[in-house]
Amino acid sequence: MDYLKEPKLIRNSKVAWQEIDDAIVVVTPWNKQIHIISETASMLWRALALPKSEKDLVTLIVQEYEIDEVRAEQDIRTFIKESIEKGIVDIKE
Repeated sequence: MDYLKEPKLIRNSKVAWQEIDDAIVVVTPWNKQIHIISETASMLWRALALPKSEKDLVTLIVQEYEIDEVRAEQDIRTFIKESIEKGIVDIKE
């Protein structure tokens, strides 16, 4: 995938959220669901205040947690897939 054309991800501006201890609690008002984002994923959530590519997020996790890139990619893809399905992250092309 061409990095310059890679879709960007951003938090859905229609959700309400709050940081509590080491986790982030996100509320999707359209279905009144609460989503708990773990400490590790919270770093991704904060980063998505501005549009980021999958590659940007992988780099962030690799640098912060000193894990290998393959593992980081798997974890990021899971986070992205679940977040998009829940409606808390949008794709900005």
